[in-house]
Amino acid sequence: MGGCHLVSRHWPVPLLWGSPSRIKPYNTTLVSLGTTLIWLRWFRFNGGSALNASVRAMLAAFNTNTTAYMGVIGGVLVDYIKPRGKFSIVGGCGGAITGLVGIMPAAGFISVWLTTIIGTLIGFLTSIWLHIDEGIDIFKLHGIGGMGGFLT
Repeated sequence: MGGCHLVSRHWPVPLLWGSPSRIKPYNTTLVSLGTTLIWLRWFRFNGGSALNASVRAMLAAFNTNTTAYMGVIGGVLVDYIKPRGKFSIVGGCGGAITGLVGIMPAAGFISVWLTTIIGTLIGFLTSIWLHIDEGIDIFKLHGIGGMGGFLT
């Protein structure tokens, strides 16, 4: 999903409304609502992937939640450190989604202390590292988060 969006975004099509810095393509209420719904569904998906009530299912659900909120902390810290000096709901929601994508392959197999490191690093790096002109950060959240999850 992330790679397809990156290719389609860099297709030679001009922006319709000029500079991307003047346009904010998101509504913070809808972004936070969508992130909450995604977080709840992802929590069920990773916990239910074991197909039984076992310790591995509990560990997967706990690691999913831990990585998501550590991704929120990483994303919000980057928005605060940047020159604006303000916290951002959109940055926190992006960090949560990146953390969820990053922990997906390893949710039931790693310990909790490693999950906190993964969530913070993935949320921090995707917020500060990439400066790709795309409207809703699909490649940044899904592509880079997926690559980070692949490496774990």
